[in-house]
Amino acid sequence: MRTLTITVQTAEGLHVKPASQLFMTARNFSCRITASCGEAQADCKNILELLSLGAAGGERLTLSFDGTDETEAENAFCRLAEESEEFS
Repeated sequence: MRTLTITVQTAEGLHVKPASQLFMTARNFSCRITASCGEAQADCKNILELLSLGAAGGERLTLSFDGTDETEAENAFCRLAEESEEFS
């Protein structure tokens, strides 16, 4: 299992656009990918669960990767955080 922490950079928090970026990235991998914010946890392959996290701007999301392609998935999310204005 691998983990990565990213920060939500938008003032609006984790709204539809950044949640869809996480979802679209996650669906390319077979491993289990979860996002945690405080006590809440969501399957990154379920956009409604991601939106229900209610992450505010500036809050950190901890992403967990578990499965055969977890390293590749973690690398893809690192690239997303580097290239997107929504995360850092």
